[in-house]
Amino acid sequence: MLLNIDICTDEDGLTDYDEINIYRTNPNDPDTDGDGINDGNEVKFWGYDWDMDFDNDGTINLLDPDSDNDGFSDGTEKAEGSDPGDPNSNPAFPLEIGEVSVDHNWKRVAFNDTFIDPVVVANPLSYNGGDPAVLRIRNVDNTGFDIRVQEWDYLDGIHAEETVGYMVMERGAYTLPDGTMVEAGTFDTDATGSFGWVDFSQTFNQVPVVTSTVSSFNEEDAVCSRLKNIDTTGFDFCMQEQEGNSQIHTTETISYIAWEPSSGIVNSVAFEINIKSSINDDLQEILFNHEFTNSPVFISDMQTINGSDPANVRWENKDAHGVYVKICEEQSYDHETDHVLETVGFMAFSVQ
Repeated sequence: MLLNIDICTDEDGLTDYDEINIYRTNPNDPDTDGDGINDGNEVKFWGYDWDMDFDNDGTINLLDPDSDNDGFSDGTEKAEGSDPGDPNSNPAFPLEIGEVSVDHNWKRVAFNDTFIDPVVVANPLSYNGGDPAVLRIRNVDNTGFDIRVQEWDYLDGIHAEETVGYMVMERGAYTLPDGTMVEAGTFDTDATGSFGWVDFSQTFNQVPVVTSTVSSFNEEDAVCSRLKNIDTTGFDFCMQEQEGNSQIHTTETISYIAWEPSSGIVNSVAFEINIKSSINDDLQEILFNHEFTNSPVFISDMQTINGSDPANVRWENKDAHGVYVKICEEQSYDHETDHVLETVGFMAFSVQ
């Protein structure tokens, strides 16, 4: 069978013949290395250097999503005006922090910054409405995302307005100037009630704090995310529907951000990443070590599953010095809401 040398199946500006025989790119994928630059534009960008290997990792620039191995994808660097071929030329850390008021109605949150492949996490809910509830996210794209409060299925679904912190990061693995390692990623899973292992794309130097969010709405049943066995290489993950359900849920997209315990300033944003042990269903105070000038954006997630009943973190009384948190169970199967001690990870950021 002869190959028509003029066909461009993936419409990336390169013919199938050239992709197969010259560039070794995928003629059915306009962005073979997934770096945010289509193959044709990337050939033009690199010019004579397309088949060089600037970071000596065994992958040529054209096929390497991070050609200088500086933790930023070539597409991110090109979009932000830095040099994808120079490890000393970096864009600003691709991070956006915010806080939003939301009830049971879908609300669109628009990004202030420009993202190519954004990863969005949002949790926990404040505790303005006493009914147990989860957060749901959908329609994540490079302009923003939809978010709402979803009460567990046995309730009426009407919920008071809550405050929730969210974090947006370009997908990828990063090392901050002080050596702190950070990673943002997504994966698809239908693991419900039983755990599946998720690998990080890098090995951390210390066990990171991980926060995760169900960032699709492929099934209407309320669902939360749970983590356990977090180490430097990955974590166990599952979704939980309410206890009265059969724990079967369709495949959803899960977003996660992993950040080593640390504090400092990045992009003029002060941050503190840490854990707090021995949190249960009673409100308990987390005191910040960093001296914030005002109430920070607060993001938190359980790092353990010592108690298996469906539950999530809720917070009250947040200020510049600290916040009160508790573990909130739902009551679809029984009325007790006592929860054993869990370790909670938290991330606090000065308001942008």
